[in-house]
Amino acid sequence: MALKPPVPEGSNYEVTFKASSQSAGVALLTVGWIPNFQSAVPPVQDESIAAGTSASIRGVVPSIAAARRMEIRVDLPDGTGFGTLTLRIDGELHSAGTLAADTTWTSLVG
Repeated sequence: MALKPPVPEGSNYEVTFKASSQSAGVALLTVGWIPNFQSAVPPVQDESIAAGTSASIRGVVPSIAAARRMEIRVDLPDGTGFGTLTLRIDGELHSAGTLAADTTWTSLVG
């Protein structure tokens, strides 16, 4: 699990994963929120991504009172997948990386 910089409450986010054309199978991109106490948070969103394509998940970062942190997970095809994951906040690049293994990014809501 990789800890990334905080995401500001109320900001617009876009998480994109671009799967390599050499990946052998489908990747899964998931975005979810860890609630503060028993607060309501947005439901988990996920997208399946075929080799050589990309998918994005967009939304608004919940308030600090509702969510403690954002979790982004990419599950790659067993042993054969890779691609590029990016997180944009209000249109600006927040985090980016090339993945070659299943990965979870965590950002505190701040």
